[in-house]
Amino acid sequence: MEKTLKEFESSANKLVQEFAKKHNLELSFFMDNNCTGPVCFNVDAYYFNLRDIYFDLKTNQPKDRITDWHEKTIEEKSISYEMYCVKLDKK
Repeated sequence: MEKTLKEFESSANKLVQEFAKKHNLELSFFMDNNCTGPVCFNVDAYYFNLRDIYFDLKTNQPKDRITDWHEKTIEEKSISYEMYCVKLDKK
């Protein structure tokens, strides 16, 4: 079990690093040192969860789309990143 957990943490960290590179973001920290929790970039400028990071990379979303979503929904986060992308892609 310990090996599997370490592999998961390593893979999650690699995904976060690729995501940061794609969007020219600087990884600040994982909340509570937990790779499944929110991830902070650019010293408290952006927080994204692993689900949104995975979705962004898996579906090859355009560069900066997730930061645009973050800026537009910072007050209320009423729409998920995935649904935001679906709406934009339908236009």
